[in-house]
Amino acid sequence: MQETEAFRVYLGLEKFALAGHCYGGFIAMKYAIKYPDRVEALLVTNTSPYLLLGDTDIWMKSKEGYNQIAGKLESVDLKSLTPEEGRRAGFKNWFPVLHFYNYSNVAEIFDKILDQMIISVKPPQYFEQHEYTTYDIRDDLGNIKVPTLIAVGDDDFPFIKIGSDLLQKGIANSRLVVIENCGHWLL
Repeated sequence: MQETEAFRVYLGLEKFALAGHCYGGFIAMKYAIKYPDRVEALLVTNTSPYLLLGDTDIWMKSKEGYNQIAGKLESVDLKSLTPEEGRRAGFKNWFPVLHFYNYSNVAEIFDKILDQMIISVKPPQYFEQHEYTTYDIRDDLGNIKVPTLIAVGDDDFPFIKIGSDLLQKGIANSRLVVIENCGHWLL
């Protein structure tokens, strides 16, 4: 959030529309709660107000290709990779199975993007080490007053779909759009 506020100041913006996907949605919503006079609209996609993982393991194991990918990733020596390389290896293995409704539709372009992407591991590492078990903004959702669009794929992780419903109920000026035949990435 501090980086987002510093960037807003650097750009000289009084107010701006803010968007966030997944973990970026966590940050965007926390920013909108902390700095309500700085945000004029909010778009959050495939995110949740808290981590209610529930039957995520059951859902993941039911996905076509899960066993093949799980076995492939187990064979990768993550200790020999830099944190960035390890995260990229995880993305390349899990995204086709868990993050897209039909990966073959986007595989060629997404693989190119992933190969060129600069992956910063510090924000998710910080979250995993410090906030993972305590992230919960449900009680603060009523403080988000700006028009908010919440989008989620109908084939996303179960806790994200439940979380999207909670967001829509907790943010007064919000609208939830469920996109059919879509996974965690709205492609």
